[in-house]
Amino acid sequence: MRLPEPKPIARLLGALAFLATLATAPLAAQEAKGDVVLSSSSLRLALMQLATSVDANVSDLIEAGPGEALYVQSGTATLAELADAADSEGVERAVVRTDSGFRLTRPLVVLQGARLDITEGQELTLDRTQGAFILALGAVSVEGATLRAEGTPYDGIPGFKPFLAGVGQRSLSITDSTLSDLGYGGSAFTGGVFVGAQGLLGNGSANPLTGNDFSNLRSVTLSQLDDAVIRDNRFAFFRGSTLRMVDGADATITDNLFSGTRGAHALHLSGLRSAQITSNTFDFGGGKALRIDDNATRVTLADNDIAGFEGTAVTVAEGAGCVRIRNNTVAENIGGGIALDMAGTVILDENTIAANRGAGLAINGQPADSTAFVFANRFDGNRMGVRGTGLATVRLARNDLSDQMPRLLAGDLDQVTPTYLDAARGGARPDIVVDKVSARVSDSLRKDAAARAFAACGDEETL
Repeated sequence: MRLPEPKPIARLLGALAFLATLATAPLAAQEAKGDVVLSSSSLRLALMQLATSVDANVSDLIEAGPGEALYVQSGTATLAELADAADSEGVERAVVRTDSGFRLTRPLVVLQGARLDITEGQELTLDRTQGAFILALGAVSVEGATLRAEGTPYDGIPGFKPFLAGVGQRSLSITDSTLSDLGYGGSAFTGGVFVGAQGLLGNGSANPLTGNDFSNLRSVTLSQLDDAVIRDNRFAFFRGSTLRMVDGADATITDNLFSGTRGAHALHLSGLRSAQITSNTFDFGGGKALRIDDNATRVTLADNDIAGFEGTAVTVAEGAGCVRIRNNTVAENIGGGIALDMAGTVILDENTIAANRGAGLAINGQPADSTAFVFANRFDGNRMGVRGTGLATVRLARNDLSDQMPRLLAGDLDQVTPTYLDAARGGARPDIVVDKVSARVSDSLRKDAAARAFAACGDEETL
């Protein structure tokens, strides 16, 4: 689901009001330790301004969240400095030292111009009972650290669990860290980890998300971020859609492991403009492994292993187009292999699609100007090879269906099976063009046809 897009003028004015109001907020306590300035003030004030300026769905926190938050107003603080400054000015037990590290017992807001560093070897426990969470409007860096939620449920909000949320392209940096048991509810903002670039707080390239171990979160969401890099992470046992990327451009998602996910999707990409999804492992889960939708374009999905999901492994839908799916292994998924559902032009080449309990490839409701180009794939032991309904143009070229017998084609494509079998005599791998429900044998394609088709995608050239 695409996140709502606020009106630019309202967002701009809201962000200005937010920053101005917090800058003059009444202080229950204030300490300047070096260049670090802290205050304790109303959480509701920050949340109401946040909701209007960046469309964050935080109504439950506004109505029933903790009354007070700890604000870092300026300067750069470590956890030790944060604890010392709060204690020395009477905001006692806001940040508590423990045998293993520190415990945060109230919401923490890092304002624009301020920074919090959680560094190598440190452990921060977020107190669920007290409604703790971290909101970064300035900068929060988590590097080589451990963050986890702990405690009995917070009385005010059913199901509440602490979370990290950043507003601004570079508001939140998480590298080589372990995060567990975070996130709740249906809002992306409170799902566990959220980074969004909106209003005055969105500019520049996103911080990378690399080398982390995320376990038992509800979701990790990146919204309206450019140049995002998600690499070498482990996402395990998530309770909602695991990694969600909404809008933004030029994303790289590579060498990640998605394992045991329980939400609707392990990876959900909506409205992205240019993305490389390469060399990831999707290893069993509920729902679907990957969904690309909402007019996403120029997306390459290559060299991934996707197996053991209860739903269809890969879905391209809702106008997403100029998508290339290349050299992936898609196997043993209960719902099917790859589905193109009202998608634009999609190029599938050199994939192994095997032992899926549904169709290896299902094509449904193609727009009139789109083409599914299916080139040099191997279909093996699926319930059926390729199923099509509501077709525009499908090109089946040089695919290996020798182990897909006896059900090669299904749906509207079933009636072109004789043409395909006739062209396959003598062990040939046919090149068939299907225009709606008619089919014809075509001239052989060049070996680089898939790459040329993706490069030309969106032009007037035909595939």
